[in-house]
Amino acid sequence: MKSTLKTTLTLFLFTLSPLVFATAYTVKIELALNGQSTQSEILVKSGERASISQDSKGGIQGKEKTFIEVSAKEQKPTEDSSPILLNFVIGRIGTDDKRTILASPQMIVLENKKATISMKNKEKSADDLSLSVLTIKKL
Repeated sequence: MKSTLKTTLTLFLFTLSPLVFATAYTVKIELALNGQSTQSEILVKSGERASISQDSKGGIQGKEKTFIEVSAKEQKPTEDSSPILLNFVIGRIGTDDKRTILASPQMIVLENKKATISMKNKEKSADDLSLSVLTIKKL
């Protein structure tokens, strides 16, 4: 009876472990938008979305904010690396709290390796952006 209970409990905990002990990543972000650069750091659990917002530099505090949402998911490991898929939503929050999405880039990055993506807007150069990230797996 004790052995059966111990086995059942072990299987139950093993089944729950991906839910309880989800992989998390610290994502260090450098965003250049409108010629101004900001740096942020965010903790993201695998399969979940995390977000940050901050006052836009050069603007009057409380007037306009920039927001970044990110989700992370570990991809199938290769022999020498574990790629991580990062999905971003980058935008502005206006004075009326209306969100305007500027870009929704995806990046496949390697742990502890800096990756950069740049996007140009042909119609509105003020919306050109560059996004650099460094992703660190938390144990």
